[in-house]
Parts: sequence; structure tokens; C-alpha cells
Amino acid sequence: MTGWLARPGRRQDRPALAAIMRSALDGLGFVPPLHSPEEDNAFMAGLLLGAETWVAEAEGKPVGFIAVVQGANVPALYVHPEWQARGIGRALMHAAMQGRASLTLRCFQQNAIACRFYEALGFRDVARDAVGNNDEGLPDITYHWDSSTRDWSKGAAWMDGRVIPIGEARIGVTDWGLTRSDITYDVA
Repeated sequence: MTGWLARPGRRQDRPALAAIMRSALDGLGFVPPLHSPEEDNAFMAGLLLGAETWVAEAEGKPVGFIAVVQGANVPALYVHPEWQARGIGRALMHAAMQGRASLTLRCFQQNAIACRFYEALGFRDVARDAVGNNDEGLPDITYHWDSSTRDWSKGAAWMDGRVIPIGEARIGVTDWGLTRSDITYDVA
């Protein structure tokens, strides 16, 4: 697996981010292609103007991104299908969570993988629409995350299929008689 890095979004990322969004939506198999590439680019231009954007970059090109608007709304988290399931979405979401009291986002109800992803990150299902409040008219879920219930100030860890505050992380140690001293693993 090739490594990647996260960096702030730049205006020149717009065409690549629009293509990532389109590839991710097309990969779902149930989202109708309502917009042209030009319309996707125009949407991305508007989004980048008013959003805090983080881009995951690999091999010198963007492979995923997250945008946060109005301080706490996440209108976009997309990872190119070829780069999914590598921790990129989780890392981008963690970047968005840092220093924020809460986040809100919407997700297609039919996107079960994304729903499980958000729930594993601690987002709660707070509203469902039978006909989505989106261009596609698909039913969606509003998710909300609130940091006040846990201490995220020192970072996060992935354990047992979910993201938890680093202070709650534990590493099990099995001593097979190979060591001759006590071992303590402090992850915080």
C-alpha cells in the first residue's frame, strides 16, 4: 500500500476533488448521475470558497477530501473508490473533529457502509427524511457528533472497529515467556 498525507485544500484542487466526488458517488451504484462534470466543478468551486477543506494526497495527487462549512457542518467527505478502506476517511474525519465541539452531516440511508462508518466514529442518527433534502431526492439521515461526552483533546485511536479517544485505548499483552521483565504499554 502506498502512503498518503493530509494537507489543507487549495483552489487548484477543484477539478480533482470534483472527479473524486463523482467517482465515489458513481461507485455507490444507486445515485443517479444528475450533474455534468462542469456542474460538479462549479459545485466544488463554491464549496472550496466557503469551507475548511482537508485533502488526502497520494502519489502526488488528491485521493480524498473533507469539507467543513459554518464551523460544524460536513457537506462533503469523499474518498476515491480505489483508495477506500485504507483509513483515509477516518483520518480526514478526525482532522475535522479536532478542536470542534460538534459536527453535523447528512448521508444517504442506502449507503450502509457510510452509515456504519459514521456510527463507529460516534455520530448519532438524529433525523431521517423519507424523501431526501438533496438533489437526488434520495432518503437521507442527519448525523450529529458531540465531543462533550468524551475527551478528544489528546487524539484518537482505532480499536474494535471504531474510533475512540486515545485516553480510552488499551493494548492487550500476552506474555509467552519471551520477555523477562514487566511490560507496560501507555498509549495516552
